[in-house]
Amino acid sequence: MRIGYFLYDEGYSGVIESQALDVVRFFNNEIECDSVLIAALPFRSHSKVRRRFEESLGKGIITTIAIPQRLQVLLQWLEVIRLTRKLKKAKVDLLVCRNAMACSLALKARKMLGKSIELKVCYDGRGALKAEAQEYNVYPDFLKPLLFESERNAVLNSDMRIAVSEELIAWWKSEYGYDAENHIVIPTTISTLHQNFDPAPHRENWRESFGFKSDDVVMAFAGGKADWQGMDFWLPHMHGWLRNMPELKLLLLTPGNSSIAELCSAFPNRIVNTFVAHHDVLKALSSADYGILWRHPSTTNVVASPTKLSEYVQAGLTIITNEGMNVSRLVAEKHLGVCLNPLYETSYPLKLSGVRPHKYSFLFSKDKFYPKLIQHF
Repeated sequence: MRIGYFLYDEGYSGVIESQALDVVRFFNNEIECDSVLIAALPFRSHSKVRRRFEESLGKGIITTIAIPQRLQVLLQWLEVIRLTRKLKKAKVDLLVCRNAMACSLALKARKMLGKSIELKVCYDGRGALKAEAQEYNVYPDFLKPLLFESERNAVLNSDMRIAVSEELIAWWKSEYGYDAENHIVIPTTISTLHQNFDPAPHRENWRESFGFKSDDVVMAFAGGKADWQGMDFWLPHMHGWLRNMPELKLLLLTPGNSSIAELCSAFPNRIVNTFVAHHDVLKALSSADYGILWRHPSTTNVVASPTKLSEYVQAGLTIITNEGMNVSRLVAEKHLGVCLNPLYETSYPLKLSGVRPHKYSFLFSKDKFYPKLIQHF
């Protein structure tokens, strides 16, 4: 089977590397399927993005340049025609499409090609796009109607669907009336380049480099400033944690802000707020004891499978999250950590110490999930 993985107007990032490019790498190297990346590159940054994609996967990728966002609604028909040409060239049997716009374009291109091509289309649904737009305003207004129509088309008309969580499938049912069973759940997974990472050899050196003592309890957060990552949901509560747990230290691998500066001022020498290179993130995280995955319980977060979950677990951390989300269900089912609210309670230190010694046997490696997709075709 020849598998294509289709990206539309996506730049290069750590998420795209581990959840898209690495899927192509996995199919080629570990399942021995013939797999190729097909990418319509962002108009403004296409040269830079192509270079990063080629550095990751080599020169064999198939690329074109997406039209500017302002024209994507008006010229959708042109993008469909352009994709038909790439699909004829790629000669793939299965096209996995990351996110709704890519999948809707693929479905329209297949319809245009008619009987001249035998192609199965799989929607790789990484989140609730409509909810993201409504809750966090992450897409321009002029694009939203097309995106919502694309998500409906992808959910209802694909041959197969990948959902990052059972909660996302439930949202498809309530939002779009999805009632089929042609889906599998694949959460965010660790990159195959890091799936054999062992935190033990790195832990002491990195603890020493950050100034952590052997009896310090270290909570780590790695992420950006996006609203859905929720630092404003939990960071103000860390005053209570730090005040009541004198042995607690924080490792914040995130850009600084006024709230972090206020915390550092109130608790000198107990917060490390720094940046590390992407290839050192797991090593840095291995210095901590707990990984923070507190998120505001919006629909976006309830259905999500954060990339940091797989990274925290790979780095040997115990997960701390709040109830009511896909993450909290996974943490409970796989014994990955503990569900606590961000607001400090006196019972929390005992609860934390009770879960820390557990040795996790479940890791989010691609070989646990992606072979199930191939079995459907």
